[in-house]
Amino acid sequence: MSSRRRLGVVLLLEGAAAVEVGGLRRALGAGAPEVVGPHVTLVPPVNVRREDMAPALALLRSAAAACPGPLTLDIGPVATFAPLSPVAYLAVGGDGLEPLVSLHDLLWRAPFERPGRWPYVPHVTLCEEAPPPRLAAAVEAMASYRSSVTFERVVMLEQVGRQWSELADAWTGPPVVAGRGGLEAEIWQGRVYGPELAAAVGPAPEGLVLAPGHQRLVLTALSRGRCLGGAAAWVGGQAGAPVEAWVCVAPGERGLGLGRALLARLEEAVGRAAWDGGTAVAHGPTGFYAACGRWAQAGPEALGPATTRVGKTS
Repeated sequence: MSSRRRLGVVLLLEGAAAVEVGGLRRALGAGAPEVVGPHVTLVPPVNVRREDMAPALALLRSAAAACPGPLTLDIGPVATFAPLSPVAYLAVGGDGLEPLVSLHDLLWRAPFERPGRWPYVPHVTLCEEAPPPRLAAAVEAMASYRSSVTFERVVMLEQVGRQWSELADAWTGPPVVAGRGGLEAEIWQGRVYGPELAAAVGPAPEGLVLAPGHQRLVLTALSRGRCLGGAAAWVGGQAGAPVEAWVCVAPGERGLGLGRALLARLEEAVGRAAWDGGTAVAHGPTGFYAACGRWAQAGPEALGPATTRVGKTS
């Protein structure tokens, strides 16, 4: 096993924006667009020692927390780094440009910082190896292309082979602090079941793993760098699909109210997301959801030893 992991930090385009920019990439002949989706790079690929993974994750969260909130950026028109590099890209600007540069600067420190970097030019790469005639044609043909994109989270990617995948993430803005005066925990929101949560409570719930591309939320509770537990909610793409919920606290941290706090934050996050589910299917001990969850007040219906159907999601 390698002593280093290959990481990068980005803002990922998602939903309709990702589909549209993906189409532009294919039109320009970009190679293997599935390797990593359309994105704005914050930290280019870098090798990080395994013992530096905890500081890297902490840096990801602290930088995201320093953002005032979601970043709305204008992308376009098409430009190029030629003749220095045969790259076609979408320019990045708008009101969110200054906080974007600040976010990059916060991340550009150990263990990510490397000497001899180029000046930071925010952009969305379309094609990395375009011949000069194609570059010139793209710049001319798409001179009027503009789009506005809002980014809610900062994403750490890891490369394994040629494929990049999401390793960890954090919503922009500060975390919620639960348990003030007792066991205080910072509750961080994202969409990725990260390595700290896996180490603390085990593998992700099966439904979350089997629902790639579906809507999902993941909460991670941390105290002084130690993961105490987490929660997740997800919903399938089909109409009327129920929201599914899961809460798990690390064995040594149970009985202190953290599970209740996580469930409350999860319910709030699902409410803000306005998922159309009607009911939530909660995975875990029936008694916990019945006693602690607003969803449970409609009356739990046992679905099995590890699943409870609990109330309405709104």
